[in-house]
Amino acid sequence: MKKITILLLLSFFHLVLISQSNIPEFEKAQELYGEGKLKKAEKILKKIEKSNPDFAPCYYYLGLIYQDTEEYAKAEEYYLIAGEKDQSYGEPYSDLASLMLAQNNSEKAIEYGKISIQRDDTNAKAFINLASAQLQIGQAEEADKNFRKAAKLDPDQIIELGELMITQYNNAEFAEYYFKFAFEENPAYAPAVMNLGKLYRLTKRTEDALEVYKKGYELMDVNDKRYDYVYGSYFRILLAYKKYQEVLNTAYDRVDENFYSAHFVTALANYGLGNKEIFKEKIKKYFKLSSKQRPANLETWAKAMLQL
Repeated sequence: MKKITILLLLSFFHLVLISQSNIPEFEKAQELYGEGKLKKAEKILKKIEKSNPDFAPCYYYLGLIYQDTEEYAKAEEYYLIAGEKDQSYGEPYSDLASLMLAQNNSEKAIEYGKISIQRDDTNAKAFINLASAQLQIGQAEEADKNFRKAAKLDPDQIIELGELMITQYNNAEFAEYYFKFAFEENPAYAPAVMNLGKLYRLTKRTEDALEVYKKGYELMDVNDKRYDYVYGSYFRILLAYKKYQEVLNTAYDRVDENFYSAHFVTALANYGLGNKEIFKEKIKKYFKLSSKQRPANLETWAKAMLQL
């Protein structure tokens, strides 16, 4: 966890807040920075530094550029100047925390993370950097609290950490660590439900997946286009457990007769219970509403679906 957390910081946490400015040149520098044209952006920012020496965001962006070019001493210098120029500016200290972590200086990272949060307690990135530093030195309980705060503020940032653990490190345990924070703080948020539920299914923890999908089924907005995925995932697990009557009793609790996935799961539940005529009626409605291609042999299809 320690090494992985450090490696993620520079690549993931440069989520730059776009500062409002009446300086057109600064907006151009921001644009160039976003495009990765660091030298051109630096040239403009150095001019702004001379003409507007009290403009804190200029120093912040120079700090970002120097961090990206691995000129860490200069990056630290400019982040600190940005923070001194504007006493309400928390973002530079969040990136200072990231910079310190990249240099294995957890104590400094914690110090800067706390300053960032004192100045702006709505910045999820600052809580993540602080939590990551605390995790480095074994303050697991404090780290958990701050990851939770970050998840409450911006679950997507925590979810992306979990996704990186899978795509870059193939580590389901660490992915679960982050996905759980996002889900527990946002059980009605579709990406939180979907990521944790999918992880549990992939790791054969079907009971855990069922609990996650059940909460999503009960709490999510049914008008969310992703609700169908969560709904289907939940009831498919119930079908796999042969809980056919439970499916029939609850499938329409939150949706109406036009929700085609409800016809799908109740059709299969009826087939599982031996109610062949009701199965045919329900599956006919499913194919009509879903516009999906109807198989040649419905019974063979139903048997295959129940074995998935």
